Amino acid sequence: ILITWGWSSGGDGGSYSGFLAYSNSSINEAWEVLGSVQRPMSLSTAGSLTYSDIGSDVLMGQAYLKFALIFGSEQSKIALKNIFIKVEGTLKTTLVSVSNPGFLLPNRYRVNEPFIFSDFTFQVNYTDRPLGNTLEVDGLTSGVSLSLNSSFDPLITSGHTFSVADTYLLYFRYLDPTGFGEASSSVEMIVDDILKVLTGIYAVDQSLDSLYRYMTYENNISVYPLYNDAVIPEEGESPLSSSLYSMSIPFGTLLLLQTVNVITYAQELETFTFDLPIDIQSRVGLSLILGGPAFYYLDIPFDVTTLTVSGVFDLGNNTTPTYDSEGSDGTFSTNIVDGSYFTEVGLATIIVSYHVNETSLVNSIEMMIEEPPLSMFENILNGTEDWDASITPRYGSIVDEVDSLTNEIDLNQSLDWVLNTLADDPLGDNGRFGLVNEVVRFGHDTPYHGPKEVEIKSVDVVTGNVDENTLCAIQEVRIDLFTQTVGQLTVSVGGISPSYYRINNFNMMYQGSTANTRDNAPGIYIFSFPYPVIGQVTMSYSNDLPQPGYVEWHYFGLFGYSASEIEKAEILSFMLDDCDSCLASTYHDLLSTYHFLEQSGAHQFLYQFTLSQHGQITAEQLWIILVARYGNVEPLSLESPNSMNTDVMIKSSLGFLILILMAFPFFLKRIDL
Repeated sequence: ILITWGWSSGGDGGSYSGFLAYSNSSINEAWEVLGSVQRPMSLSTAGSLTYSDIGSDVLMGQAYLKFALIFGSEQSKIALKNIFIKVEGTLKTTLVSVSNPGFLLPNRYRVNEPFIFSDFTFQVNYTDRPLGNTLEVDGLTSGVSLSLNSSFDPLITSGHTFSVADTYLLYFRYLDPTGFGEASSSVEMIVDDILKVLTGIYAVDQSLDSLYRYMTYENNISVYPLYNDAVIPEEGESPLSSSLYSMSIPFGTLLLLQTVNVITYAQELETFTFDLPIDIQSRVGLSLILGGPAFYYLDIPFDVTTLTVSGVFDLGNNTTPTYDSEGSDGTFSTNIVDGSYFTEVGLATIIVSYHVNETSLVNSIEMMIEEPPLSMFENILNGTEDWDASITPRYGSIVDEVDSLTNEIDLNQSLDWVLNTLADDPLGDNGRFGLVNEVVRFGHDTPYHGPKEVEIKSVDVVTGNVDENTLCAIQEVRIDLFTQTVGQLTVSVGGISPSYYRINNFNMMYQGSTANTRDNAPGIYIFSFPYPVIGQVTMSYSNDLPQPGYVEWHYFGLFGYSASEIEKAEILSFMLDDCDSCLASTYHDLLSTYHFLEQSGAHQFLYQFTLSQHGQITAEQLWIILVARYGNVEPLSLESPNSMNTDVMIKSSLGFLILILMAFPFFLKRIDL
């Protein structure tokens, strides 16, 4: 642990002194001096006093600590300016236990047979060990002690022989040579009074689950040595390590018509086998359950691993088969060749055949094949000093900082974006912001320091111009990041979340709207929406680790399509049809989208589109209701309807009441008719 007390320049050039002190009491001010009694302090320039706890353990392991800088005089107290304190430390490696004792050969010895220490192994367990928290050692490793009693007195040495047949407790201990602690435990050893000659092996499957055809073999086999022509293991016999034998039907094998699992164990020049019968019950395939991505682009090859295939049977659990383009028994095949490209836009039918008992279970799933979206807006965040980023870093959480970013595909176009960041310690390294190697970086690299959140949001609805076509419907958002630790990356457009994302491997689609970033590695993250969307774009990186690493934002791009006025109205109807569109927060997210439609008159077509999630009401009618309910409410005060205050509830109710009164003459007219 390293404690630093520091001050900025501004004092005079006199001679002063101070005391570094600490208290481990949570009740009183019982201060103890750290280090020497008096420390000289030059206050005319910035400086510091430090105390290192390495080797002394004064501070290490304390549950409660307070630190102080006690001035040597009134003059030094007056002369000091802008004092700060910094506490740094590293986790201490600790040996906590020993476990998993084992013998290279079964733990049976005979009278007068030498006990070879290198045949005995165990695992040493640590916390916070830089090279991993486990260490494999054997009886000859430095620091290992073996004994036949818990006091480890006397110790036994390698080659020790046993003169009496019995079951012994072998006590083993490890003393870490670098001072990280020691731990001990015990294990049984069997010493026989007659010569034990290995004559065979015996296997048993401990699993009680029934085996069904077309399932994968998930066994729990134990293999025991047999001595002196025994047909079953002796009581207390330990099983062989699984690394010492092989099986003709390994774990995870597809079960078809197998009847026996042959276990093979080789010892020196001899090989022993055991035939373990297996009973596979036949069953009848009933149907297929399919799932997969809702769409593919023409430029993305079909990846069969994006499908989910499950066979339903009359007995046992459902089966997840593996892919086999030849259609062998117990596997599935598809009419679309894995790795091939779709050639036409529109619905494509994927036919899946699961081969069961010389027949096939057949089902199909439809995917929408679409043209790859066009690039609308791209920005490379490097060397451009966006948001005042420069090689001289600045510190602090960033609040609503607006900058006009250039569209790299149309240099004549710029759009306004707002940046927000959040840090636990804004004035420390996790609140650091600037250019590093011409790339925008949030946080610091040595040691790891990073923000809790970085958000980039467009000020207005995003549009782009390509080949004189106005692109306003967004289908994909791409973000390129380098992250030191695993965080979460999300995007939204008009409050609507994507349904799929891809990371680096552009062929593999994952369902969901939040992607985990890569650990200490660059990543290309592409988010795809369930339908084209229009609105303000929000991109957010978050990390709730106690000490997250820095994040570098290299690039982001928006990709989409041109939409006619009617198509714009249809897109807003899709966005309204989302199940949560009656929330105030969603209404306010969609306000900018609605105003965008108003500018071109596209909103007049909303009456043409019916919302299935809201009782077949039209998009126009639902919007009128939302305006009456939430139009006079500030967005920040309406996270959800349950959070409304009394005044908000009155406004909302009055708005809805006015809507009903406006419609009342219509109802009267219908009654008169």
